[in-house]
Amino acid sequence: MAVTNTVVYPSWAQIAQLARTYSNDTFTSLDGTIGGGLVLTNDSPMMPGYINTAVATVWRKLAINGTPTMIVDNYILSGLPPVNSPAGQAVPNPQIQQSLSYQGFFDGLVIHPEFVLPADVLAVTRVWETQTGSGLPFRDMGEPQQGLVSANQGNRLTSWEWRQQQLNFLGCLNYSDIRVRYEQAIPLLDVAPADFPNVLVPIVDSAQAIAYLVSAMYAEGRGGDAAGFEAKAQETIDDMITRDVRRAQSVNYSRPEYEEGCDGGGWGY
Repeated sequence: MAVTNTVVYPSWAQIAQLARTYSNDTFTSLDGTIGGGLVLTNDSPMMPGYINTAVATVWRKLAINGTPTMIVDNYILSGLPPVNSPAGQAVPNPQIQQSLSYQGFFDGLVIHPEFVLPADVLAVTRVWETQTGSGLPFRDMGEPQQGLVSANQGNRLTSWEWRQQQLNFLGCLNYSDIRVRYEQAIPLLDVAPADFPNVLVPIVDSAQAIAYLVSAMYAEGRGGDAAGFEAKAQETIDDMITRDVRRAQSVNYSRPEYEEGCDGGGWGY
């Protein structure tokens, strides 16, 4: 995902230059660019793969530790159709489940391609619902610990399950709107050398960690000290995580009571 509206994100050009500095390849390049390097150059076939891999590694490590940069909220889909089956639309059928995937919404009988998960969904973490056209606030849905129960559909979707990279529901008898919160994936980019200054990595203060990982891959292919670069990268990532943890410590947290609800159990549903 390229971001071009702020200077707090490092560019590919800045990351590549840092990697050359760490790898002691800041020589004038063959095209006369000062600091452009002789091996680890922007137009090297290796560089896009190195940067993409390093960015994905940093992104993954931060996401695993709950960094909010990787969280997208308030993705809303309106008008999900009622449960459908050979018995008819909006007719309860405990054998039917609905699902929302990257390809469309399966209502139990028909796929509706106009309703899809965003392409950058890595994992859904929370879902809310409201009846279409009701004007009521979204209501938190529960995610059962042991999967969706078998039950006749009612007036609400009630619960959801993240399974096989899709959202799964029991379905309901009304048209529904849902609000989704999810962890975001970062795509691999094919960036031309001339565009390095214009393509930014949407992770604040990440240039060092990414450049250290680029240097580690470069060193590994040449028998160098890859482990040393990886250790420096991890130290930098740990500092980034610590900053987010300290920010989160200003929030008051309380663990909700466990209740037997949500068609199968859950915390506080």
